[in-house]
Amino acid sequence: MAHIRLASPVFHISITNADPLTIAAQVGHYLGKRLFVPGQSVTPEQILDSPHFLIGAPERVCEILLDRRDRYGIANFTIVSEAMDSFAPIVAALKGK
Repeated sequence: MAHIRLASPVFHISITNADPLTIAAQVGHYLGKRLFVPGQSVTPEQILDSPHFLIGAPERVCEILLDRRDRYGIANFTIVSEAMDSFAPIVAALKGK
């Protein structure tokens, strides 16, 4: 039987100990100004629940990735090259999981 591995692009990564809701609100504000019709917005909760955004401390980002793998079946995440250095500890922590 063939197995399908799902992949998802990650549009924004913030590996930080700052409050995830605060960062997600800033991202949502930016998206609302740049991508949506005036008056539309994206809530911080929608940002944090989306598989296309990773925001939090390293341990939390690991938990998020494992949860998204289990919940959505996403096994591969594509990140922008600018995030590679900050994402390296996440890759190391998830090796073999």
